[in-house]
Amino acid sequence: MWCQVLIVLAVAMPSAQANNSFFKNFGVFDIEPGHALDGHVIKSLPLFKADCMETCKETLSCFSINTYKDQHGNNLCDLNRSTKKQSPKSYSKRVGYDYSEPLKGEFCLKDDCPTKEALPDNWYKFNSSSYKYFINTTNWDGARKHCQELGGDLASFSSETENEFVFKTMLHDLNITNESNTSGLYPHLKFNGTDAGLSLIGAAQFETKDSKPAVSFNGTSYAEIPRFDLHSTDFTIAVHVFPRTASSAEQILLEGFTGSSSIFEIGIDSMNSSGISIATTNSVIKVYYKGIPNQKWTHIAFTWNYKTGVVVPHINGQRSSSTASTSPSPKSFRAMDPFYQIGKGLDGWMSNMVVVPRILTSQEIKDLFNGAISNITDTQPSILQGAWVGLNDKATEGIIQWSDGLPLTYKPNEELGNSEKKDCGLFIKINGDESAWKTEICQANATYVCKKNH
Repeated sequence: MWCQVLIVLAVAMPSAQANNSFFKNFGVFDIEPGHALDGHVIKSLPLFKADCMETCKETLSCFSINTYKDQHGNNLCDLNRSTKKQSPKSYSKRVGYDYSEPLKGEFCLKDDCPTKEALPDNWYKFNSSSYKYFINTTNWDGARKHCQELGGDLASFSSETENEFVFKTMLHDLNITNESNTSGLYPHLKFNGTDAGLSLIGAAQFETKDSKPAVSFNGTSYAEIPRFDLHSTDFTIAVHVFPRTASSAEQILLEGFTGSSSIFEIGIDSMNSSGISIATTNSVIKVYYKGIPNQKWTHIAFTWNYKTGVVVPHINGQRSSSTASTSPSPKSFRAMDPFYQIGKGLDGWMSNMVVVPRILTSQEIKDLFNGAISNITDTQPSILQGAWVGLNDKATEGIIQWSDGLPLTYKPNEELGNSEKKDCGLFIKINGDESAWKTEICQANATYVCKKNH
């Protein structure tokens, strides 16, 4: 037996020496048995704990892990984009789980090992700089002013690793494609199979109902669309709906989540008394209109005033006498998951959904009811599908520079689309999984990324 042990040691020692790079990169993890971090999973993998730790170390956007076994005893690993320090409300006891995070946050690419850390209030540290993504939209100057008020500036990047850190940690799952929403319609879903970003889940399917292109739902199926801003702006949501059968259950037109928690629900109820109802339970805002008939098309629109919280429904183009106010603050509409859900609980059809980041007039809502969408004019600047960064040539046309004075030594793409009218830099996603920069009109609105140096 001793001979066997010596043989094993003799074989193992050279192997360990040959894998010094493994132990250099592996680092030390703090393990907390019986705990887990919920709602921040990048992806789940069938890995042992040691392999899970190594994978996290090799993943730029990973800051902690959950390890556990499934019902068949298989090892599973969750890579998390956050930590218990950054998201304490997501951290809880869970039987059978172990939560772990590296004591020294480090990502190594060859001999380049920048440090990283998930900080409170959704800031992320990379070496001596911290970054934060803001989902509310504003023009480039407004974004920069806010960043400066926080003691920083719009984001700048000096290396590929730094650029990819911000992209994969904060922007990868967001709808920041190389497109502009110049009409001001957040989405206009035609439900005819051509809507960009619309995914059907379960038995939901495209159909034609009474000559209308529509999506059919069976009560358990639903659809998903990329998230857009509802928590910091007035808005109008309008849709044609055809309940197949009468139901007193909630039929959701639009729902937003943070992790597994519902943040807001906007929907209808085809039975009970008519009129609008607003309920707040466990910080979930539910806005429902009761009295929608079944077995016929009804056009319903909700306008919502950000400052006053007043919600006004319109049925078939006519303003309802029933109004209500949301409570708590409109900021409670803010959902962090990258997708909204449509149609959950509905046994019937939906057609022609439009969301606009302002309160439409009564005439405009009548136009929507009658299908005249082209009559709607946008009174706000265009909404760009991207995130402002500090790139600009506002001082001298054609001379691109960073707003914080950092030398421009790195670009992910050479062609930025710069022109006399497009002077401000936008971070976008291309080819489904790659980051890029472009220039856009500075007066347009977009989300943005701030940077602070320590």
